[in-house]
Amino acid sequence: MSALFLRTLRDDPADADIDSHRLLLRAGYIRRVASGIYSWLPLGRRVLAAVEEIVREEMDATGAQEVLLPIAQPLDLWARTGRDATYGPLMFRLEDRKEAGFCLSPTAEEVITSLVAGEYSSYRDLPVNLYQINWKYRDELRPRFGLLRAREFLMKDAYSFHVDTDDLRRTYQDMYDAYTRIFTRCGLTFRPVEAQAGEIGGDVNHEFMAVAAIGEDDFVWCTSCDYAANVEAARRHSRLHTDVPVIDAPARENVHTPDLPGIAGVDVRFTARVVGRPNHPSNPRLPGVKNIIAVAAGKGGVGKSTVSTNLAASLARLGATVGILDADVYGPSIPQMMGPPERPPSVEAGNKIVPAIHHGMSVVSIGFFVERGGAVIWRGPMIHKLLTQFIEDVQWGELDYLIVDLPPGTGDAQLSLSQLLPVTGAVMVTTPQEVSIIDVEKAMSMWQKVEVPVLGLIENMSGFVCPSCGHHEEIFLRGGGRRLAARAGIAFLGEIPLQPAVSRAGDEGTPIVVREPDSKVAELFAGIASAIACGLSVRNGPAEGGSTGGKRSAKLALIR
Repeated sequence: MSALFLRTLRDDPADADIDSHRLLLRAGYIRRVASGIYSWLPLGRRVLAAVEEIVREEMDATGAQEVLLPIAQPLDLWARTGRDATYGPLMFRLEDRKEAGFCLSPTAEEVITSLVAGEYSSYRDLPVNLYQINWKYRDELRPRFGLLRAREFLMKDAYSFHVDTDDLRRTYQDMYDAYTRIFTRCGLTFRPVEAQAGEIGGDVNHEFMAVAAIGEDDFVWCTSCDYAANVEAARRHSRLHTDVPVIDAPARENVHTPDLPGIAGVDVRFTARVVGRPNHPSNPRLPGVKNIIAVAAGKGGVGKSTVSTNLAASLARLGATVGILDADVYGPSIPQMMGPPERPPSVEAGNKIVPAIHHGMSVVSIGFFVERGGAVIWRGPMIHKLLTQFIEDVQWGELDYLIVDLPPGTGDAQLSLSQLLPVTGAVMVTTPQEVSIIDVEKAMSMWQKVEVPVLGLIENMSGFVCPSCGHHEEIFLRGGGRRLAARAGIAFLGEIPLQPAVSRAGDEGTPIVVREPDSKVAELFAGIASAIACGLSVRNGPAEGGSTGGKRSAKLALIR
């Protein structure tokens, strides 16, 4: 024992932020070499070898054959499939002395496919199932949680080749069973969950996930049946909990028109007559914009930008002219969620910015003017200057509603917006759990202090309905938003369930309201948009005595 290469640590390392990372370092199993890259010491290597042996035994038992593929792979193999662009900055890239491009393997589909194509020339050689246990590399932007999100990691990857899909499905089931035995032998609490294929592809996909408090992904499972799925791939049952009544449109019917010959078609378009906010002579900015709605949250990760895009799309579907100002300077996600524009943004004479057009809406975002992945590192005065430019130097034109997607919290952007514009009102977004409710309550207090009305509260991710049995699971403990709205005396606008199709639509550049306008969740957004529009019509209408609402006190001059 005295010869064992081992040194334990008395104190927790400063860069270890979860228990597993702290224990691995303190017990002398691993040591950090660089961010996301570790040396495995003798005790850690023994554990790694034991897990490898379990994996190897179960894979060999299925008839799979072990190979070892190169870590350094020619980049042109990846260029042929286009996946070099798909992986983007996640891929480690290098050049040899002849300036030929290579990458460090993030996975091995290209190499194994090329290998089998070179060795086999007939379908009679199939099936074949090959696997390897080898190191993989992905240049994570923020490696964290020790080994859970590293840039170098040991992975078993298997690749099978078949004559037909029936044979493929048999091997798929063999792998499913083998993985079940591997996880069981390792003593893990796990779930095989439905998943999306991501860069790898395929139409049937499962991930085997170990249940833990901290990890790389989230999944849902039903406590009443065996259904489980990654949140990106989860399907829901048709039943949704909602308090917003939806009026079914009458069924379409053919109408006989014998006295009106020559009718080839009918074009029906919805328009809206929107009551605008009172104009303030002391603040003449955006005179053509009738209503400015700030979408805000107390903390990040509650789906605020998703609400902004779908709220805007819902108002547009009601016939209104709508614009979106992405004021989330540090994390602009609107360009991704809105997809390729019908008309890109441009700059005209006099440095006037012409907004992009996405799904018929005018959109401006800092994301249009910085490289993807580029950080915006600005202090408060720069934020104020940018918002001023987005307000004064953009040709917004005539709009019924301008939706402003704000960063989370109560910082410079919120204060600058309240100074620069007579904001019609703020829509607050929260998730049901108490840690989010606490922060959104603080944000509501901020809007009250700057005398911007809070139009209402939306509870996002309020529940998940099992698509298999219909069981409703309250992932975040439903009802926190409703209770806060009642306590604060503001309108509770509605609940949006945890719906993977919503986030998937945003990731692919089309809000769910545009992609699936007849879906239940689109109806929920439409109900919320209608409630906000009706509330603003009342608020903006003449008050008793013929005056108009919205006047703010002189004390705001102290903030300015």
